[in-house]
Amino acid sequence: RPGGRLLVIDMARHGREEYRQQMGHVWLGFEPGQLDAWLAQAGFEHARVHPLPPPSGAKGPALFALAARRAANGRRGARNHK
Repeated sequence: RPGGRLLVIDMARHGREEYRQQMGHVWLGFEPGQLDAWLAQAGFEHARVHPLPPPSGAKGPALFALAARRAANGRRGARNHK
């Protein structure tokens, strides 16, 4: 809905191919630029990505929090389904 907020917590881009087999991951993390493009197409604006500090002894990929707001006018960007 217009003005709604979105919060995403996920992994930053990484090269751990074994995660596909071990944990069924389809995506090996995300790049902020790609997320910005997808969110803009879905009608979100003011996206901000914040790296999350790893816990002591963490061995996995870095995590991030992304916050965005749905455009007040509810308009979506152009979609390209190829």
